[in-house]
Amino acid sequence: MGQTAGRLIVVLLLAVFVLLALLMRTQNSAGASGSVQFAPPDQREAVSLSPAQADHVLTEMRGILTSVRDIQTAMAADDWNAVSAAAQAQGTGRGKRPPEGLRERQPPGFRQMSSSMRQQFDTLNLAAAKGDRSAANAALGQALNACVACHDSYRIEITN
Repeated sequence: MGQTAGRLIVVLLLAVFVLLALLMRTQNSAGASGSVQFAPPDQREAVSLSPAQADHVLTEMRGILTSVRDIQTAMAADDWNAVSAAAQAQGTGRGKRPPEGLRERQPPGFRQMSSSMRQQFDTLNLAAAKGDRSAANAALGQALNACVACHDSYRIEITN
């Protein structure tokens, strides 16, 4: 595994760690004395979605993580066709339509971060077509930055 691939794996692991820390922050934990300690209130902006809309958004997020894993694996093997395919699956032309009313419920900043992230996957796809590891790594890093910024800013709240 090259030094650059190792660095991207570290970035990916840090992103996963941040997501886990955010999840743990929202859960109550029992103290050593047996008393219940409460986490501070979540200050992120709530994005209120129906169950179907929330399922769509969360399924998309899992798909992004799967593609990041596939991109890392393919880059480590110098398989640029696989890098391209995984990037295309998350790019702007992926062809998936959101459930009705989802866009209206998303704050503008949420939509902008999502759009920025999808554009970075398009940039990564172009870099993969050229076999440009440096540009591919930079685009993947920028896509992950958009993911982290969005998770730092917003939380999903399921409503009817």
